Amino acid sequence: MRRLPLALLVLLLLAPSGCATKSSNSSSRSDVGTRVAANGVHVELACSEAPITSLLATIREQSGQPIRWEAEFPERLTVDVEARWDVVLEAVVSAAGLQAYWADDTVVVCRAEPKGPGFFAPEQRPAPESPDPDPTGYSPPDPGLLIDLDVRDMPLGDVMASISSQTGAWIEVDPNVDVTVSERFVSINWRLAVDLVAKTYNCEVEELADGTIKVAQPNCGVNLAFENGSLRTVLQVLSQYMGLHLILTERVQGNLWVCARGDPIEMFQQIVRACELRAGERDGVVVVGGAKAWGQPFESLPDFEALPAPRMTTNLLQASAAPAATWLAGLAYKTNRSIVIRNVDSTISTRLVNVDYLEAMRRAAHDLELELRLAGDYVIVTGEPASEAEGDRAAAEPRGKVLDLPNGQQARIDLQGITQDIGPPEEGARFDQALVGGRVYRVGDALLNEHSDDLPIWVHEITADAVHFKVGDREADPVVVPLPKQ
Repeated sequence: MRRLPLALLVLLLLAPSGCATKSSNSSSRSDVGTRVAANGVHVELACSEAPITSLLATIREQSGQPIRWEAEFPERLTVDVEARWDVVLEAVVSAAGLQAYWADDTVVVCRAEPKGPGFFAPEQRPAPESPDPDPTGYSPPDPGLLIDLDVRDMPLGDVMASISSQTGAWIEVDPNVDVTVSERFVSINWRLAVDLVAKTYNCEVEELADGTIKVAQPNCGVNLAFENGSLRTVLQVLSQYMGLHLILTERVQGNLWVCARGDPIEMFQQIVRACELRAGERDGVVVVGGAKAWGQPFESLPDFEALPAPRMTTNLLQASAAPAATWLAGLAYKTNRSIVIRNVDSTISTRLVNVDYLEAMRRAAHDLELELRLAGDYVIVTGEPASEAEGDRAAAEPRGKVLDLPNGQQARIDLQGITQDIGPPEEGARFDQALVGGRVYRVGDALLNEHSDDLPIWVHEITADAVHFKVGDREADPVVVPLPKQ
């Protein structure tokens, strides 16, 4: 797994614009490939919306490889990578839709057709070394070999090292495994001992082609929750979980809602697909939104499927002036599905009886003219992006009610709506929630400020058309904040 985000590099070295380039075809393709392989220097880039020329200058500075460009390029990229210089250069140039070629020992980046041997041609790339498939002469131990094992409170890595010393087996333990083992075996098959110890302490065993046995704890996936979060931030967070380096173009913009759990790679793919972006991976570098195809696309995702037939329930589902994204995310959670919501800024007021959660989502999407699709365990909901004029108008409208606090300060309550989920009468389950400033609160909860600190304001009661708050003193008369008009 790669380390967490790299320190931000200060890109001070700017390249001269309009460099004159004298092309040369004197270098043979085999010479070029040898030269790239010989200069296997790794470079690190970590910057947000950096000009292409600054990135090229940094690659040149860190690698020592002569690089020049024929013009200033307006494209900007968000980059967080650490890889071999030629891989990073190719990814950057490909993402921006540019070209590159060799002129003697210099790589030239341009927008027009290359004037020399193409830098990206497959024959230009260094061929991977072909090591001796078995340089050590290792051969796995006899499968029937028996061992004794008697350990108490010993780290699992030391236990596997003991088995390895008795058998000669190659056993690698993930350094992130932090468990101690207490076991006693007499005359047990060594491979069975490995499997039993691993399974007992919640680890998985994998045998590689060269006979190496790897022991690691299973990847249980991640839980991700963003309410109207930056798409760029969401993808950057997931790239850390995936252990991959990331390049984002200017096409990656906007916000979205995500409430998902599971494999971070599938999560990443579903989000990219929901945003109708191109993404590919090569040599540990992922490019999203590139002008050209990069590397190989991720594994195929489940096809979109039709909603299942609704089933009868005895629930009452109700929303009043609630943000549609919050309503849909709550319904998806009830179905144990992950959800990605894009371009949904509307509100919803509805009352549904004897309707299951998926059917409630379908009706909401129909009423709000949204596209709702199922793909495996994911629900993808997309709407039409709001125009700039609508966004500016909504931002300019003052919302909420200002309350005076005991300390002399004031707080604005931006009541966005309420939702209700009332279960069957025999279960007595009722969930009333107030949506205030993008957060969900229930009766008795204290409101939070922008720093997530408690305010002296509590949700006292939630009715069909208003929310009652207590301010300063729970014994004080409640302040009634009506629902916003539709």
